[in-house]
Amino acid sequence: MRRFRAFQGWVYTLYSSPVLRLDEWILEETDAAGEGFFVEIDAGDGLTNNNTRTLEENGWEGLLVEPDEKLFKQLQQNRPECRTVWASILPAGRRRADTGTLHTLSSLLAGTPDIDFLALNNGTEIQTLMDFFEVEPQKVIRRMAVGYNLDQARLKRLREVLEPRGYILSQLRGYDACFKITA
Repeated sequence: MRRFRAFQGWVYTLYSSPVLRLDEWILEETDAAGEGFFVEIDAGDGLTNNNTRTLEENGWEGLLVEPDEKLFKQLQQNRPECRTVWASILPAGRRRADTGTLHTLSSLLAGTPDIDFLALNNGTEIQTLMDFFEVEPQKVIRRMAVGYNLDQARLKRLREVLEPRGYILSQLRGYDACFKITA
């Protein structure tokens, strides 16, 4: 049985990552219960330490991507209302043999609406974002949580990539740097 608690009027599931609470950050930032589109890369089983389950339970729609076949099958069962894709999201030219389809972020997001929240933690975040913005300069990602693994040089590089595109570093939560667009 799932347990819920109230958080500023939103239904909040205890499946969320207890450390990061990225979903709380997004709901606070957007005040958009009932609307919004999210994308979560490496979504796992869709429940454990999840960044988007609470958003879905508050009416958001989303796309969940998982490269591990076993976790992907669990993801499909656990999050049947979301579109799920068995794939790895990698920069152009990179290969990974243990997964379903290989995509770049831009190929995966072709045809989707603007993104209100992107959770990206795939180990190649900087190059993945650079490739995306090169191919899709007009696509809007309003907020994102990007893995930086407490590496200050990596955080500096993320800022160098994102700040010229109108993003500011909003906060650091665990291993993720949270950015939002200012324009």
